[in-house]
Amino acid sequence: MREHRSIGVKPASGCASDSGVHAAAHSISVPLYRYYFLDHRRYVVDHRIVTCETDEDARTLAGALLRENVYPAIEVWEGERQVWEAKKA
Repeated sequence: MREHRSIGVKPASGCASDSGVHAAAHSISVPLYRYYFLDHRRYVVDHRIVTCETDEDARTLAGALLRENVYPAIEVWEGERQVWEAKKA
């Protein structure tokens, strides 16, 4: 089993990331967003699951995560719906 690593970016104001987030999200219907970090071949090399109140909050956090880590690209998904995708210039 792979060890969870913190990426070191605070969640956006409408987002939360901690170990109890899954139970809370299911009990009050706050969307879970999956952040996939992609390498240069577009393979998923890391991920993070965060609750956010809105898609805009999720996109704001994704932009910060992309700027603050070594991975060249990020995708954000909520369920089967892709919310955002971006890569570093």
